[in-house]
Amino acid sequence: MTIGDLVRWVGNLSAWWLVPVALLLVWNWFARESPPVLDADDIADTVAGAVVASLRAPPHVNET
Repeated sequence: MTIGDLVRWVGNLSAWWLVPVALLLVWNWFARESPPVLDADDIADTVAGAVVASLRAPPHVNET
């Protein structure tokens, strides 16, 4: 292994883990700048609304 091979290996290794770190930093920046689309309360309200709507739904046409 030459010095050039070592430099290339370290360069490839650093490029491999820098991409996910950069993506996480970008994700964090966008998450800080904009509010979340749905939070836990919105999701719970949506699920509860779907359950209540399914319980109140009329029976299917083919059911007697």
